[in-house]
Amino acid sequence: FEAIARLPLGDAVLITYMSPLLVGVASPLVGERPPPRIWAALALGLVGVAFVAGPAASDDLIGLGCAVVAAFCAAGAYLSVRTLTRTDSSEVIVFWFGVIGTFLAAPTLLQGTAVDSPRTAGLMVAVGLLGAIAQTLMTKAYAVANAAQVSVVQYATPVFAYALGLVLLHEYPSGAGIVGTMCVALAGFIAARPPQ
Repeated sequence: FEAIARLPLGDAVLITYMSPLLVGVASPLVGERPPPRIWAALALGLVGVAFVAGPAASDDLIGLGCAVVAAFCAAGAYLSVRTLTRTDSSEVIVFWFGVIGTFLAAPTLLQGTAVDSPRTAGLMVAVGLLGAIAQTLMTKAYAVANAAQVSVVQYATPVFAYALGLVLLHEYPSGAGIVGTMCVALAGFIAARPPQ
């Protein structure tokens, strides 16, 4: 959030989306060795995100540092989930993730609350429920496939954001956004192919 607050959105998204590449690089630490097609998919996905996000080369070192640290932390979390799925169920992992996350985030309540209407409260509940569902499904994905292969799918986030923006907000993607979306879709196809 600090990176998004300090950097152009494109820069923040692109830098934090280094996490799938970091997962691939670090996956030998959890006993996995991604095949070459996964490396190609990771690289192509990052190129696609670069087109979609359109980085503007910010000079805010604190924002850049926060984005890089966020990417490393996310990669560490994904690899931890992959390791935990070998001994614990997805539901147990998501439950403890929620408990620990709530405890760690609680001090932010001291800065005030954003719940100023029933609509805001409803949206926050929806975000929580959708987040819990997404976390459970992601954890199940890490239980059945190797970490680098699952991490490639993260690149689909900007694609879905474009689709939702088009449908809900009537925002039309740029030419670069369309190229990036095609790169991300191709990366997902490459990663999803069964091993030869």
